[in-house]
Amino acid sequence: MNAERVLLPFVDGVSVEAIDYALRFSKAAQLPLVTLALIPQPMTGSVRAEHVQQAQDFLETIEARAEMHGLSIERHECFSQDAASCILDTLIQLRCQGVIFVFWNDLPCFLDLKDVQSVQRQADANVYLLHLPPKEKKVLLQTVQNVLGNFIRS
Repeated sequence: MNAERVLLPFVDGVSVEAIDYALRFSKAAQLPLVTLALIPQPMTGSVRAEHVQQAQDFLETIEARAEMHGLSIERHECFSQDAASCILDTLIQLRCQGVIFVFWNDLPCFLDLKDVQSVQRQADANVYLLHLPPKEKKVLLQTVQNVLGNFIRS
């Protein structure tokens, strides 16, 4: 495939707001989105069922949200002991020209900060850092609007 594509990696923390933000970026930039659900694989023992379920929840949620946005996505998942290395390998294997990291309050939404920083340092691809607006401002604005609305009605 010759079209430029971007990778959205996930380990945990399904957030509809972050998913929608990444999808809107993908649509606005006209970059097809490739999703990668990473399932942590411990050195010893078995994979935890809740990690597999959370990866499935992410993939199903982003697919449903992409459909609502009129986008198609490419879904992938893999088991990994090292998220950063798996992301870097996937960028090459799937020929993605960039990777998206979504942040909220200066913390990554879907990955550990150390993995994001490691990929940033090592990636031979574009790195897109998307920062969600703080939720507190939305709540404060709604509260002010409600107070003003009640004041005007009185």
